[in-house]
Amino acid sequence: MHRLWISHLFFLARIFQWVISATNPEADALSTPPPESDGPPGVGPAGPTPGVHLEPLGWCPVRQTLIVVGAAIVRDGHVLAAQRAEPRALRGRWEFPGGKTEPGETPAQALVRECREELGVTVRALGQVGDDVPLPELAQRISRPAVLRLLRAELVSGGPRALEHLAVRWVATDELRELDWLPADIPFLGPLGSLLEAHGSPA
Repeated sequence: MHRLWISHLFFLARIFQWVISATNPEADALSTPPPESDGPPGVGPAGPTPGVHLEPLGWCPVRQTLIVVGAAIVRDGHVLAAQRAEPRALRGRWEFPGGKTEPGETPAQALVRECREELGVTVRALGQVGDDVPLPELAQRISRPAVLRLLRAELVSGGPRALEHLAVRWVATDELRELDWLPADIPFLGPLGSLLEAHGSPA
């Protein structure tokens, strides 16, 4: 008798739940447990649950370093230096010709392109001179790391012209420290001086 009474109560409860579901679909949705998710707690199939704070997982995408390449074009114990025209704050200071690598370019390819655009010459990129120099101001503007890399370059054809600079000049080893270089180029003067001495004096 006791079991029969329990069966009747269970049957009545199921009928009552069916009536509620038929008249109020939202109530049925609320009574249905959410689907299982393979993601972390608080993330459902459609994304994060509103109001749920997700702790960082200790991972973030790595942003590729932008390489600004400079050309150390060496000839007869001299290296080519270029005098900046722009921006106004840097006008008159000296640098190694070059510029930013474009997407899909290697530093060597960028060097060849920049020398053609800035100097009207064809060069062949050789080995790296010194270590990369960080460019913190540029990195802050573009929100990713940036470095200046100096590559030795061989002049293949053409005579260097100041197409985008105020002037260009050949500089001997003992003249390197006399120029007003941009700060990022100064760390290269030591290893570059040794390179120039190894290639002898001009004819």
